[in-house]
Formats: sequence, structure tokens, C-alpha cells
Amino acid sequence: MENNHGKHIVFFDGECFMCNRSMKFLLNIDQKKHLWFAPLQGETAKPIIERRDDLDGDLKSIVYIEHLGTEEEEAYLRSTAVLLSLRRIGGVWRILSWATVIPAGIRDTVYDFVARNRIRWFGSIEMCGLIPSEQREQLLP
Repeated sequence: MENNHGKHIVFFDGECFMCNRSMKFLLNIDQKKHLWFAPLQGETAKPIIERRDDLDGDLKSIVYIEHLGTEEEEAYLRSTAVLLSLRRIGGVWRILSWATVIPAGIRDTVYDFVARNRIRWFGSIEMCGLIPSEQREQLLP
């Protein structure tokens, strides 16, 4: 974790087609490389999930962790994770993060509906290796 100290990491389901496409979308719009990405099934996620009481060991949600390994470390799940990831990217995408004014219960009801059906609707895959070389440095195992 030492080399990930202070990073802002988005953990995603590496076996879900929709989740992989979403991660690639975030990679493409993150021109200033504010975010790092790792699959929930990977070696980067495992020790973090195990040490945090607020994260379930069998996550079925996107997880966004700001300031990893610092006193300011915070973890966010579901719709809040998506919106705060967009806020971190900044620019025009910051506008979408304003949806945090909508109560999380409402936002997460929609998120949970999509999450429950994502594999049936979009299928599953292994993490795709077709990521441009200049973006691969933002991927963690």
C-alpha cells in the first residue's frame, strides 16, 4: 500500500462488462490523471477491504477511496462513489457531481436496480487488456 499512499482509487467489478466500460470511460475523461483504478477482485483491493469496517468483504458496488492510507482517507460506495469520482476529475464533469444534493437513498435505489441487473443486461468478461499504454499506468492490480 505504500506506493498507493494518498491516491484516489476507484475499485470496480473486473468481471462485469458494464463496470469495465464505465472504468474505461472514467480513464478517458480523466485527462489530468487524478484517479487510479483497480478491480475489486484484485490484490490492491483485498487488504483495503479487509482493514475497513465500513466495506463488506463481498462487495457488489463501485468503491471510491480518497486519500488512501492517510488520516483523510474516506471510502464511498454506489452512487456517491460515482459522483465524487466525477468531482475529482473536475472540469465539466464536476457539474454532474452536484447530483449529491439528491438524497443518497433515492440515488442508490436507482444504482441498486442497475447493479442487480447489470450482468444479465450487459454480461460479464475478464478485465479487458485493450487499454491504451498511456492509460495503463493508472491501473493497479
